[in-house]
Amino acid sequence: MFRKQSELPFDSDSARLFLPMMVALMVFLATVILAGGLSLNAMLHRWNKDISGSLTVQITPSQIKDKDKAIEKTNQEMQTALIILRDTAGVLEARPLTDDELKNLLKPWLGDTDLLNDLPLPRMIDVTLKDGQYVDLDALADELAQHAPLASIDNHRLWLSKLIDLAYGLNVLIVSILGLVIAAASLTVVYATRTSMDVHKPIISLLHLMGAKDDYIARQYGKRTMWLGLIGGVAGVALAIPAIWGISLLGHRIEGGIISEAGLNAKDWLTLIFIPIYSGLLAMATTYVTVKKTLRSML
Repeated sequence: MFRKQSELPFDSDSARLFLPMMVALMVFLATVILAGGLSLNAMLHRWNKDISGSLTVQITPSQIKDKDKAIEKTNQEMQTALIILRDTAGVLEARPLTDDELKNLLKPWLGDTDLLNDLPLPRMIDVTLKDGQYVDLDALADELAQHAPLASIDNHRLWLSKLIDLAYGLNVLIVSILGLVIAAASLTVVYATRTSMDVHKPIISLLHLMGAKDDYIARQYGKRTMWLGLIGGVAGVALAIPAIWGISLLGHRIEGGIISEAGLNAKDWLTLIFIPIYSGLLAMATTYVTVKKTLRSML
């Protein structure tokens, strides 16, 4: 009711069922893959921020047999380390973690057990660095080793940079797969269009005899395929959103893990919701070009 009646009998064409189903499948795959890529980019942003913006200093518990003296020695080392850190150029803030924060960090590994109360927990200092300012970590480590031997820099940049390299590789793979899905969808549209043109060749020839131009016939096919692509795109996204939500829910259950840092913001969801429009426009453009080229060889 929203589109002009076409001179071509598209309603009797098998593509009206085949094309939306194939587009729905391709859009489902593309939506899930794109959501994975967007989530991966969110993790990359957070990891890059962690690399450039923070580090951790650990104070190893003293090995003195007297428990009270060992705690006193460890606390003295922590205070010395705090003074050094706060006087270091490029350090914005140095904050010691509380016992509760340390226990919460260990709970995912050891569980909520009384063992945490008996363990000689190390003291941890969370260090926030100033944006864009270089900190000589080697010099800082030497100074800590000289004045606070129990203190050591837990530089997570090395292993986190390896994770970032892996994530960038996965990002390239995701983009490649997404490109293959789009190519497969385009080829499906080309195949369906050419099949339809073969079926309707007598009518297309008659329209030509009546004065119809190639551009007119291509527009007829393009409008029709746009609607089919839009319908298939809506179905594909509708199937993909519950799958994405389920995977996201599983990721958020990993408390404190790197996977739980992945997530989609409002802008990402808006991008996914608009995928049916992209699929409809892609189907229309592909069909228009295919019809124009096919008509040159057909007639």
